Amino acid sequence: LQPMDKLATYASNPVDSACLMLLAAKLDRRRKLVTVAKKAGFLIECEPLTRNALPRFIEQEASQRGHAIAHDVADLLAEIAGPELSGVIDAVERLSLYVGEGAKITEDDVAACVTRIRPSSVWELVGAVARRDAATALSVLMDVYEPQDRGLRLVGVLAWSTRQLLRFALALRSGATPDQAAVTAGASPYKARELAGQVKNLNSAEIERWLRVLAETDLALKGSRRPSRAVLESAILTMTVGLPR
Repeated sequence: LQPMDKLATYASNPVDSACLMLLAAKLDRRRKLVTVAKKAGFLIECEPLTRNALPRFIEQEASQRGHAIAHDVADLLAEIAGPELSGVIDAVERLSLYVGEGAKITEDDVAACVTRIRPSSVWELVGAVARRDAATALSVLMDVYEPQDRGLRLVGVLAWSTRQLLRFALALRSGATPDQAAVTAGASPYKARELAGQVKNLNSAEIERWLRVLAETDLALKGSRRPSRAVLESAILTMTVGLPR
């Protein structure tokens, strides 16, 4: 018998006092061992959560610790702390300790405890980019830039804000009211006026271009030899006036 087949035979009638754990990145479901494990109920598959499932997971983790968290705040945390669950759970635990027993977790708490970047500052940056105001955009960029993480969390928050804008714009185009569009975008209705102001002079194609620029910026920050501040400045200029990077 092959070693895996011997294990399958053993797994069919194991020693009661023994504990054997086998780990694999990927299973060959044709193996007898996998069939036996599945039938006997000791096959545990730890599939990673998708990006779309992370906010709900965060809401559940917060709830277990006695905290409410709005879906858009959970989505922001998923963007900056995910996709690894260890990082997400660590962030939720820190937020729980920071806000105190029974308190709601807000965007300001995430900014203070996790990102050190206030969403209001990011929206100010997004607004300057939307107005094609490169000078203001670069000024705000320097206020929120964190050299310790090379600006990666800033790019994450910018991508989150941009996706929210895109969902809002598409919902408006489909005939939704601003309040309905805000909910569709994953934001609270009270943000409807702010989001409407941001998309006033934008179309969905332009917002999609921003997302491509941010994706390229993320790769450049992780692999380029250029100074991270220069990479971010070039990205902002590309988004505002279309200059080549």
